[in-house]
Amino acid sequence: ELGPMFSLQQELLPLLSEVPQEVCGFSGSQQQLLRLIGYECITVDELARLGAVPVSRVMADVTFLEIRGAVARCEGGYIRS
Repeated sequence: ELGPMFSLQQELLPLLSEVPQEVCGFSGSQQQLLRLIGYECITVDELARLGAVPVSRVMADVTFLEIRGAVARCEGGYIRS
């Protein structure tokens, strides 16, 4: 069971995808990661698998997102800030 926060995240995803890239300041791959990272911890390996991108790309993007305050590290992965 993924929990109630996952359900809420899924309801909000269409709203997030409507935000133009230039407004939020994130690249397409970073926006894709934001759609995958929710309010429950997810590992880098899971993000790479779900996003079908190399782990090195995920690491670069989550580092940028972490610096910008969009995500935070949690034990074993990342979570939405």
